Amino acid sequence: MTETLVKDEQIKEAIIQAAQKIFQQYGLTKTTMEDIAKAMGKGKSTLYYYFSSKEDIFVSVINKEINEVFDSMVAACQREQSARTKIEVVIKTKVKALHNKLNLYRILSTELPCSRDLMESCRIQFSKREINLFEEILQFGVDHQEFSESIQSNLPFLAYVVVSAFRGLEFDLFFSGTDLDAKIDLLLSILVKGLQ
Repeated sequence: MTETLVKDEQIKEAIIQAAQKIFQQYGLTKTTMEDIAKAMGKGKSTLYYYFSSKEDIFVSVINKEINEVFDSMVAACQREQSARTKIEVVIKTKVKALHNKLNLYRILSTELPCSRDLMESCRIQFSKREINLFEEILQFGVDHQEFSESIQSNLPFLAYVVVSAFRGLEFDLFFSGTDLDAKIDLLLSILVKGLQ
């Protein structure tokens, strides 16, 4: 990568980081390109050189947030030695990360009702990665004789079911703010018994 490309990537990342803070503080509607430029100590022309609009920056912020959540899930998973604990830490890490990003989720759900395509694209992108991660965990469980070999032929579907089941609990977090640890533990024990 040339020095110019590296510098361009650094500037884009600085714009995204500044915008991330501003969007979380003021929301998408109230944030202006001027606010973002001011937050990073640059002129608006710098922003327009790299991004066509504040919505374009917002999409980059959302993609950054998705990557941060997923990376934290993978890192938590890799530290564990059993399939059961891998599932547990991945779910709890995701719930905690989403809770920390709750304000941005609310922006997505309330300020962008007309941008369902953006929301759906983000959801599909994250879901595919999450299902693949759970498929790997289930395969790990089979390989280490934690889970029955009989699930081998249905791993993609089972990974989808696991993701869907826990996603239902995540909505509790967004809409009721309840502590989900007990619910996660109960669903996890039922799930593991079925997989064994």
